[in-house]
Amino acid sequence: MNCQGIINKYKKLSSLFSVCSIGVRSIEKQGSTFFFRLPKSSVKMLLALILSVMGVLSSDAVSFGSRHSTQRRLPVSHVADPLLDLASIYADSAYFSNINGTYAKTLLFADTCRYYLNAYYQKIRPQGKYLMQRISDNSSQPAEIVWLHDSIPTKYNIILDMRNESAVAALALHQWQLYRYNNKVYTHLFKESSADNTLGEYCRMMQRSESNKNVAVILLVLLLLSILPIYYLVFYRHRVFFRFCLERIQRINDILLSPMPAEQKQRSIQLIASDRFPDKLRSILDQIQMTLQAAIEHNQETRLHLELAEDELKRTKFEMEQLHVSNNILDNCLSTLKHETMYYPSKIRQLVEESDRQLDYIDELASYYKDLYAILSAQATRQVDTIKLECKAFAVSELASNSVRIDCSVPEASLLGDIALIRYLFEILYKQSGQSRLNVSARPKGQYYMVFRVSMPTLGSDRGADLFTPSIANIPYMVCRQIARENGESTNRRACGMEAVCVGQEMYIDVVLAKKG
Repeated sequence: MNCQGIINKYKKLSSLFSVCSIGVRSIEKQGSTFFFRLPKSSVKMLLALILSVMGVLSSDAVSFGSRHSTQRRLPVSHVADPLLDLASIYADSAYFSNINGTYAKTLLFADTCRYYLNAYYQKIRPQGKYLMQRISDNSSQPAEIVWLHDSIPTKYNIILDMRNESAVAALALHQWQLYRYNNKVYTHLFKESSADNTLGEYCRMMQRSESNKNVAVILLVLLLLSILPIYYLVFYRHRVFFRFCLERIQRINDILLSPMPAEQKQRSIQLIASDRFPDKLRSILDQIQMTLQAAIEHNQETRLHLELAEDELKRTKFEMEQLHVSNNILDNCLSTLKHETMYYPSKIRQLVEESDRQLDYIDELASYYKDLYAILSAQATRQVDTIKLECKAFAVSELASNSVRIDCSVPEASLLGDIALIRYLFEILYKQSGQSRLNVSARPKGQYYMVFRVSMPTLGSDRGADLFTPSIANIPYMVCRQIARENGESTNRRACGMEAVCVGQEMYIDVVLAKKG
């Protein structure tokens, strides 16, 4: 290949060397005959040059056999591929095109060769993005160099020939930018592929060897000088250190017997203890630390429970006081509504029934009564709004008690709301039912509601229509309905409520409550 490159280079320089050629004939089991043709005046000079090159190559081959494990090798595809064969054909066409002087065709042949090389690259690397280009202004490495670094199994001699022929053709056509790019890629790829990396490693190995010798001498001198310190460290020091550790154990014992809190004892012992203690003393220290840590955790847990209990007590007292104040205000408002406003309706009626109606006085009295009633009602409503209902999830089974039996079709169902109020609702219904035990069946209604059907045998079929009308006898049912409505308000499930249902001759009450979705 080197001889062919030399002859080709001379053929490109001048037409005088156009007759130059090199070839080989091989006969099986007989050998090969290499021959080349040169101009008559240049035979001796080129023959000497070729012989010198062959000598250098043979010496390099011998040295390569001894250091083949460290030199760079070109990754060559040993599997025949039609794309690489086509690329080789077009590389040869570019070469012969330069010999014939058709430099423009050379660039076309080089483009086709580059196309098949890129197609082969995309065949073995479908996701690859590094493709060879005719010319590029990009500052990044050329694709050929990236292929070489990634060990792409292709024929790099075809790439070298293609870049070399492209550079020669660009030089002949005075396309300087194309020439510089192809020449730079060819030179870079040739240097990368033929570089010998063993020299730097050999120099580093010699430097390490010299450094190791110097270090060995220094270590030997230091070893001789450190005999006495080693004796102290190996033998005598252990006895002194063990005595020192015993003194520290005595100090730890004094700390444990002191009246200090457990946290302070632990901090003091942590300042004294050392991981370099012998195994026997270290196990004692570990037991002491574990005991102190357990005592500290117990104290912290006790303090936390006390703080939580104090906070809960304060919260309960605050809510009780707030409820007490709210109840007093509400009681006063309702008492005022009862005593202060009972006079005005009858008075207005008397004034209306009189013959000489005083309309201005009636209007003034009615306005005063309306304002007084509105103020007291608003005050009572504000006191009721200060009490916020809980909205927590709880299981349906938690509503069951000795007086209430709940048969739920979905045993794991849960409700949302204030469990105390809902229990109170069923207690009221239990008292109104007149039964020894209230029978309740529960079933889901959609994703967000549960329907509780309560059997009420004491109610007649004619009570369903006026069960929730304002009257003294219906007050318990109105309270239950208000509890169901409050459940809907607190959970934002507005379909909650109560309804009287008559099935045949039996009366039932359906209570709709919010279900945990």
